Amino acid sequence: KVVVIDVTSAFCNTLNINTGSNSNDVKVGPNTLTIAGTLTINSPTAANKNKIVSVTSGTLNCGASVMGNSATGTEDCRVTITSGILNVSGNITMNGVASENQILIDGTVSLGGTLNLGGNFIGGGGDIVSLNNNSIVNFNGMSAQTIPMNATFVYNNIVINNTSGATLSAAITALRVTGNITVQTGILNNGGFGIVGNIAKTFTVANGASFILGGTTSAFPSVFGTITLGATSIVEYKGTGNQPIFDVVSP
Repeated sequence: KVVVIDVTSAFCNTLNINTGSNSNDVKVGPNTLTIAGTLTINSPTAANKNKIVSVTSGTLNCGASVMGNSATGTEDCRVTITSGILNVSGNITMNGVASENQILIDGTVSLGGTLNLGGNFIGGGGDIVSLNNNSIVNFNGMSAQTIPMNATFVYNNIVINNTSGATLSAAITALRVTGNITVQTGILNNGGFGIVGNIAKTFTVANGASFILGGTTSAFPSVFGTITLGATSIVEYKGTGNQPIFDVVSP
């Protein structure tokens, strides 16, 4: 079954996609759906069936999101963001593994989808895949956040807007983050892990924002074609060992 949100601005306290042997797809766009509480996507019970929320355009707001664990890779729970915006003020819980739970930000040639996350990714693993050069995952929580770098996660652009700080869970490679990294406001902490980008992309710490290099001998991010540090940005070398200081042209 396909359910289309066809009013300009819809509201509900919670939204549950029930388990069952049929596929279901709730489509949001170009309108707005606000869920005061939790968006729950329960697992299908039959092979090759999927439970999906599609933010084709428009905006979906929710307090949290929970995906079920089907224990099989052919019964999936998924949120797809094309050119719309998903705002999750709390946590995204993915109880299944990468083949069962997924946030897919596929975008279009000119427009990418955006996930604004105020909490953390928690649960059994799951997967996030950004397929478009314009897609964004924005960590904008009010309390400290972890940026997961699970083996199956693929981000395009990462943006930080968290004054309490967002910290990497593992190293960033050119395969894990294919686009730009921007510390727009607040703090990015490398957690002691390396950051290696793509030659055609940009690493930015904006005015008033901070980047912390912790661990032991953490070096400044490498390979990015452009490094932009705002005149009032802060780079803090906080390692316990010797760290090379990045040579940057004054802004």
